[in-house]
Amino acid sequence: MHSPFFPRTPRGFTLIELLIVIAILAILASVVSASIGSARTKARDARRLSEFREIQSAMELYHGQFGMYPCGDGYWGGIYADYTVDTSISHSFLDGEQASPPGNGPVPDCGQADVVDVKGLVTHGYYRQVKDPLNTTKDGQNYYYIYMVTDGRQSYKLFNKLEADDAKMQNDGGVCAKLYEVGENMQDITTEPSAFWGCN
Repeated sequence: MHSPFFPRTPRGFTLIELLIVIAILAILASVVSASIGSARTKARDARRLSEFREIQSAMELYHGQFGMYPCGDGYWGGIYADYTVDTSISHSFLDGEQASPPGNGPVPDCGQADVVDVKGLVTHGYYRQVKDPLNTTKDGQNYYYIYMVTDGRQSYKLFNKLEADDAKMQNDGGVCAKLYEVGENMQDITTEPSAFWGCN
C-alpha cells in the first residue's frame, strides 16, 4: 500500500512512446509542408494567368494607338526567324529595348525599315515591368514569359509554362499542349522552340 510519507516517483515516457510521438509529428510536418508547397504553386499559376489577362488588355490598347503589336522577344519570320529567348526582366515587348546579348528580336522596327519607331508597353505607360514568379528553370522546366510576333506585327503569342494546371495548357487554343498560350491570331505562329520548351 502506498505510504503518504514516501510519495511515488512520477512515471516518465517510455522510449516507444517518444518514438511514436516523434513519428506522428514527422508525418504532420510532411503533410503541412506538402500543402504549403501546393498552395504556393497554385498561387504562382494564378498570378501568371492574371498577368496574362492584364498584358492582353495592354496589348490591345497599344494596337489601338499604333496599329500593330510591340516587337517580340523572339521575332517570327524574315531574317530573324531563328528563335532565341530573353530570360531577363528586360523584354522587348515591355520596354522596347533590345536584350543583351542581342538577337532576341530587333528593336524598335522588327527588321522592317518602313515601320515607325514604336517602343514597348512600359515605354508608353500601358503596363509595368513584369517577369514570371519563378523566372528560372525548376525541375527541368522553364518558367519565363515569352512573347512572339509575326512579320507585320498583327498577330502575337504570349506563353509560359504553368506548374499545376495541365488542363489549362491543353485547352487554351494554342499549338502546344505543354504551354499556356494567349494572343491575337496566335495560330499564325504555328510552332514553338521545341528544344527549349519540349513541345512537339
